[in-house]
Amino acid sequence: MLSASIARAVGYSAVSRVSLKARPYLRKLCRAASSVTPVSSTGSSGGSAPMADPPCFYSMGQGSLKVCRRELHGGARADVVRRMKESGTASGIILLKGGDALPVYTTDGEILFRQVGLGLETGIVNIKFPGALVVEEGYFHYLFGVIEEGFWGAVDTRNGASTLFMPRLPEAYGVWMGELHGPDHYKAKYAVDRVAYVDELAAVLISDAPPCLHVLSGTNTDSGSAVAPPPKPEGLEAVEYETAGLFPAITEARVHKSPLEVEVQRYANQLGSRAHVAMMQACKPGLYEYQLESIFRHSTYFEGGARNQGYTCIAASGPNAAVLHYGHAAAPNDRRIEEGDILLLDMGCEV
Repeated sequence: MLSASIARAVGYSAVSRVSLKARPYLRKLCRAASSVTPVSSTGSSGGSAPMADPPCFYSMGQGSLKVCRRELHGGARADVVRRMKESGTASGIILLKGGDALPVYTTDGEILFRQVGLGLETGIVNIKFPGALVVEEGYFHYLFGVIEEGFWGAVDTRNGASTLFMPRLPEAYGVWMGELHGPDHYKAKYAVDRVAYVDELAAVLISDAPPCLHVLSGTNTDSGSAVAPPPKPEGLEAVEYETAGLFPAITEARVHKSPLEVEVQRYANQLGSRAHVAMMQACKPGLYEYQLESIFRHSTYFEGGARNQGYTCIAASGPNAAVLHYGHAAAPNDRRIEEGDILLLDMGCEV
């Protein structure tokens, strides 16, 4: 899945046995939601099959968002290079490391690897949620949109040329994980200028003769979490790591959304809004909070291809609505909803 934007919507619902006919505000919401047309939807409602899009287009299929990776992520790369040039810090090659797959403790299973959204300000590689998710490095995904693990990316600030470095996987990998693809596949898919293997990274970059490598180093002012430079790949020990220019440039770039980024966010919000209406329609005394959460997850995935949520789903009823981060592992949306409860429903999907 592509770069996803978080659609954060908060719904309040009072539980009652009164029928939907007696709740005009809810009827209005339902009508409004049903009239929304998906942004940049693919295909058609009938007739002949739609023409195939170029491989650089992202879509989860019929009726879902369709975005050109070249325009979205290529535009982001150009913006970051421009900002670095304006600040006088652009002289070498930007080097970013993506996330890696992680095992589930001592088992042979892997934690689901996923990207982060355009609006999710994280710069931490391999955030580990035991038994749940491994999250892609946010800045790397912003510039390249890669959904696979184990990649590196480079952007030459001198000419804007982009390069992805992919892991060289053994043939046996395909038996377990599916068809293996080569560099040409990822070059077309992610609309970059060049793709090589990770074990060729040092040789490729040295041949480009950069005066330095611009790497991330800084602190998220909201979370206080630090972003550290990636380990220097073997063979690049003599190349300087420049740490002052990239972090402020890419962080500021993410603040200013392009029209296409706004389109992605609008689509995610449409999915989230519809799902909140679906929860309110289904809500009644006797249900459990987690059942409303399941409706939201189903709605956003089934209707729009949003496999993941941007944050922990909050389906808080009664006194739980006063708990700011309700829904966590120790309070997993497990209360029975009673007559007259007020519900706070706070969820947002990623697309």
